[in-house]
Amino acid sequence: MRPVRGVAAPVVAGEVDEDARWSDLGVRTEDVAEWKANGLGPFEAALAQGDGFTPTTVTHYRRQLRRIVRPWARRGLDSPEGLRWHQAGFAAGDALRWRSQGVDVATARIRRDGYGRGSTRTGLPGADTRLIGQHRERMD
Repeated sequence: MRPVRGVAAPVVAGEVDEDARWSDLGVRTEDVAEWKANGLGPFEAALAQGDGFTPTTVTHYRRQLRRIVRPWARRGLDSPEGLRWHQAGFAAGDALRWRSQGVDVATARIRRDGYGRGSTRTGLPGADTRLIGQHRERMD
């Protein structure tokens, strides 16, 4: 049987078009072919690009990069959201813990750094207080 030409293959439900993943993850279109030539997938390339690598400079760091990517992918965080958590300086396990508590990346960063509600640092005012002179006053 001869193959049918000019007919696009159907996308299976749940299957993501790989070209769309490159774009969704913010990988520069002009670099995709080089990332692929280096044997990297969309999430690996996006993480490397976000960490300052180019397709040319990543060559010697592929093994290290894959060790970084593996926990994100295993936990289902090889996505734009996972990329945001990584770029905010979180490990994959920490990102999952924060997410399970319903906390977004920006709030988790603030809390991790010791600010905002639930501050674990002593002596720092929470989000509901302000410093007036030498005294803290609770805001309404």
